[in-house]
Amino acid sequence: MQLWIYVLHIARPSARIEFSGQEQKVLGKHFEYLRTLVEKDVVVLAGPTETKSYGIVIFRAENEQSAMAIMREDPVVASGVMPAELHPFHASLVHNNIAELCVRAE
Repeated sequence: MQLWIYVLHIARPSARIEFSGQEQKVLGKHFEYLRTLVEKDVVVLAGPTETKSYGIVIFRAENEQSAMAIMREDPVVASGVMPAELHPFHASLVHNNIAELCVRAE
């Protein structure tokens, strides 16, 4: 398995402030899609930047064709709400407690 990353961009700039009702529905499907892939040990890490200007998904796939399919099946990509770009990814350094570090303090 190889690591891949796709970068999601907001198609409609004003969506950074407020998503439409339809966009919110698609975002819910996007979250469920990624959660399912986390449970299947495909997605390693995913989330938006604090400014919501873009998001990333780091995941595992056998090859570029499989990686492209995973990205294209993401509801926000398939619907055009967020165009995405795919890149091979190599994790040079990984903290032992990455999950603990990534938990957002509320």
